[in-house]
Amino acid sequence: MSIQNVAITSNVATLYVTLLEGYIPIVGALISVMGTQTVTSGGAPNFNVTNIALSAVTIDSTTGIGTVTFALTSNNITKIADSGMALVPTPEIGDTLTAASAIQTGQQFALPKTTSADAQAKNIQWSYSFPSAPASASIQLMGSMLDILTEYSVIDAVSTGIVAAGGESRTINSPENWNFLLIQVTVASGGTLPTVLAKIGI
Repeated sequence: MSIQNVAITSNVATLYVTLLEGYIPIVGALISVMGTQTVTSGGAPNFNVTNIALSAVTIDSTTGIGTVTFALTSNNITKIADSGMALVPTPEIGDTLTAASAIQTGQQFALPKTTSADAQAKNIQWSYSFPSAPASASIQLMGSMLDILTEYSVIDAVSTGIVAAGGESRTINSPENWNFLLIQVTVASGGTLPTVLAKIGI
């Protein structure tokens, strides 16, 4: 986001911004600001901060123009012209795990076609983590030549009792040159509103 104006009221900083690229940030996401010149009184280097949680976001989805706010200790500063940049990485949000008996299948991904010389076994890296952990879970990586759910085969699996609560990254050398990959949670039980983040890499 580019910054056009800044202000502070009751130790809450407001940046008047234009979104240049990416998604509209959400409340709680971490903002870093650089390049502003307006001097604050609370010891911070102007409005320039690193990884401060956003307390409010009001950005027009059509124009990308709006405001973001975050805590910043200073005397009040009325709206004043300034310039700089603000960065807000898009946070990863886990998918909700439902009833223990429900099989939950993630998004399937198509792999790029390879030449005959490259049609060899590939190292597939996949990972999982639980932002809100279940008591136990079973999760597996699956592959298929056709994007038909019944055609998918298990490539690697982590079973209940072995699954790492904090998640893990696993690398598998698959003898098959799969066209499609997905991750599936076959069992999840316990925990408070458990969620999962799963990734695939080639």
